[in-house]
Amino acid sequence: MNDTIEHALASVAERVQRSIVAVKSRAGGGTGTIWDADGLIVTNHHVVPDAAAEIVLPDGRTAAAIVVARDVVNDLALLRAQASDLSPIAREAQSDVARVGALVMGVGNPWGQRGFVTFGVIASATITGWRGAERRLIRADLRLAPGNSGGPLVDATGALVGINSMIDGGMALAVPTAIIETFVHEAVLQWKPNAA
Repeated sequence: MNDTIEHALASVAERVQRSIVAVKSRAGGGTGTIWDADGLIVTNHHVVPDAAAEIVLPDGRTAAAIVVARDVVNDLALLRAQASDLSPIAREAQSDVARVGALVMGVGNPWGQRGFVTFGVIASATITGWRGAERRLIRADLRLAPGNSGGPLVDATGALVGINSMIDGGMALAVPTAIIETFVHEAVLQWKPNAA
């Protein structure tokens, strides 16, 4: 890997780190992925078992957040934080495409460490019917630990591929971006009936 590639990946990691928050709840610690600049944050359902949580912003400030929607089957939760001027995660238009062998990066807060970065490749683009549930997941060969849940899985450009949800057989399982986009869109329509 030459210096140019290393510099580019380091720049992507720095940008993605600005798009995550630490989530503190009764369940312990986790990660949230900033969805928009006005305080919408996506995390895992299992990270926020209660109706409210505290988040720690990239600059170290804390803010209160409430859960405005859940998708228990896909292990997703949408938080509304009392914060603004945030840096949302980058998203590609063709968000349903995940290529086997593509380089990916996971960013989260394992073991209380902020903005921990790990690299790997997509091992399987989609898993369906996982453990008896009708779910679609991406399997990536990268190292995750408790606290990574709810953090982004991004491609080499920093665009969101999925939200890391769990570890299985030493590999990360992530909810694909297309499922997350549908979840957030439907949640916002219910929460704000006049939203486009």
